[in-house]
Amino acid sequence: REWKSIFKFLNQYHWIVDDDFEDVDDGENSLTPEILGHVYERSVIEWETAGFGNSIESSDEPGERKGKGVFYTPSWITRPICEGVVNPYILDNFKNKYSTILKLKKGPLIDLKKAIKFLDNVTVLDPACGSGAFLVTVSELIFRLKIEFLRLSGEKIDNYKIKLEIITNNIFGVDILRGAIEIAKLRLWLWLVSSYNVKGDVRPLPNIEYNLRVGDSLVGWLDETINHQSM
Repeated sequence: REWKSIFKFLNQYHWIVDDDFEDVDDGENSLTPEILGHVYERSVIEWETAGFGNSIESSDEPGERKGKGVFYTPSWITRPICEGVVNPYILDNFKNKYSTILKLKKGPLIDLKKAIKFLDNVTVLDPACGSGAFLVTVSELIFRLKIEFLRLSGEKIDNYKIKLEIITNNIFGVDILRGAIEIAKLRLWLWLVSSYNVKGDVRPLPNIEYNLRVGDSLVGWLDETINHQSM
């Protein structure tokens, strides 16, 4: 009975998986990644430091958010920043042969295949990833570029496989708060399963424990021997 009441409550909302939800009716009953990020910002930090019960009583106070510099970055900020990093990376690999991604898309087949290879090998690290706003945005950007290059190359496209390769091979993040890392993992998994083909074989979620780690990027790896033995 308790589970039924929980599911009934959750079913009242329209759950939106992708951060890019401009074309979706995001009314009062819609829950977007941005809203979930704000929930994380206002709640999870206090849960980690004061405990769940105590944090509820003081949920209106900035508390540890200010002390730890927690701020959820909305998509209208993350998108242009990620584009300003990934797009120049691709173009720089062509030695200024193309001035824009649009011109590259009109290039010969050999260059389209090179662009796909560049995206396969790109490594993105967010040293203070929080709930994964930048990681999800840059994953979506790489995904869309790959889809377009593959389409122009006439190659077969498997959305789920491409997303799986991105979050396991290209995306890395570190944050000092364990709760932030767990939410970042959840958001990347949700982004992945949004392209899952229910008619195919059931696939387990990928292990991204080594892609997203709890740690202090300013301090670094203090004792490699101890950390290695504890894994």
